[in-house]
Amino acid sequence: MIELTIDAANIPGLVPSYTVALAYKQQDHAQEVLVVLFLPTFAPDDYQSHLETHNAISKAVLDFGLKPHKIIPLPPHLLQKSTLGKLAKNKIREAFQNGDYAEYEESQEAILCNHRETSHEPAETPTEQAIVDTYQAIFPTLNSEFGRNTDLFTIGVSSMDVLKMQYTLQNRLAIPDIPLTTFFTYHILHQLAKALDSLKKHHEYNPVVILQPHGTKTPLWLIHPGVGEVLIFLPLAKRVTTRPVYALRSRGFNNEPFFTSISANVTAFHAAIKAQQPQGPYAIAGYSFGSILGFEIAKKMEAEGDEVRFLATLDQPPFFKERAKGYDWHETILWISAFLGFIPETSVRASLPEYRLLSPSATISKLLSLAPPGRVEEMNMTPQKLENWANLALQLKKNSAEWDPEGKVGTMDVFYTEPLRGLVKADTVEEWYEGFMSKWMGFVEKRGLLFWRVGGGHRGMIGEEHLGAFLEVFEKAMEHRGI
Repeated sequence: MIELTIDAANIPGLVPSYTVALAYKQQDHAQEVLVVLFLPTFAPDDYQSHLETHNAISKAVLDFGLKPHKIIPLPPHLLQKSTLGKLAKNKIREAFQNGDYAEYEESQEAILCNHRETSHEPAETPTEQAIVDTYQAIFPTLNSEFGRNTDLFTIGVSSMDVLKMQYTLQNRLAIPDIPLTTFFTYHILHQLAKALDSLKKHHEYNPVVILQPHGTKTPLWLIHPGVGEVLIFLPLAKRVTTRPVYALRSRGFNNEPFFTSISANVTAFHAAIKAQQPQGPYAIAGYSFGSILGFEIAKKMEAEGDEVRFLATLDQPPFFKERAKGYDWHETILWISAFLGFIPETSVRASLPEYRLLSPSATISKLLSLAPPGRVEEMNMTPQKLENWANLALQLKKNSAEWDPEGKVGTMDVFYTEPLRGLVKADTVEEWYEGFMSKWMGFVEKRGLLFWRVGGGHRGMIGEEHLGAFLEVFEKAMEHRGI
């Protein structure tokens, strides 16, 4: 699977299908590490291509959720295929373990070390040094690589790593609450330091989170689901390399007032999009609750003469208000706790009647006590923050309970999957489509609506396990719209 991920990345400097990923257990180490062997297209003395290909492979593997311990280019005679067109992976593994590739491993390490020594710039300010120290504590095997020009995205952070950074830097720099968006918007170390210094002076709400700043194609805008947060989009954004990826995060995580209506929410998000990207065409994708906001933003843009060439709805029907009215505070906080990994998703519905007998404070205490060891600290969660998050998400539900779809947009791509069985009156994909998702037909101009079936279920469709298959369909849809 890792080899397929690397091949799918179309990395310059690498011959496709001649890549081997090995799980290798080092002597005196309890855990296995990942080694990637590949066939290069560049000459041994082409050091720049060495570095670029190494970094591209590393990023591709990091997007898969792993960090490679070593990446080693090998000559053609060591990566021979059989008459059936397959690499002898067992022999290659044995040769690596026997040290047969040591000279190539040492050569690659020498190139990397020389690059680190010549390009490394140490921290210049106390805040930069605090960030370096934080990075080193979280990624101890990469200590020598951190300097003021380190790019957070190239070292392969997970959402949990970002939360650790947030918690550590808040304590070290005495900043009460660093918005998670800061780490995505300012991912170069010295830029992050400057932003954190500014935070000490003032703080303003900005819904825009820059998840992936690179690429020449039309930017993709992702709108948060019903929990209000955008961390769920991080794996997807890492895989999109041809266009910038922005996300819109709800208001209220940092002591700002909650949005109290869909219209106020749409007005704020529309203004934020236009400030970041003044001219179209626009590409917008709303996940679950975010689909409602995407529909309204697209209507507003088209009414003002802007072109929305791609509007994606991710598993959200237009008629949602009755389901939204059914949510209460207890159900909302249980789903957030499941999202945070404090409790399993499978326990939410079964345990909901029991929790509804508890007071809010008792509910919060119990949920925090059920979290796996260290999880609450990793998430930098407090009772106050968890309560605020539940209140914020419940307010979003109340807003959508007052919303009715009206008008039409020019185009829409609807992505749908398995129904939320037990929560909606649909037991099959066909029933979910016919009774719910197909209702978008009344809100899109004639011939402007397309439906796309994807896997993974509502909460897993853009998760790591199903992301590759989802992106294949998603990018096909974008290409079809010419975006």
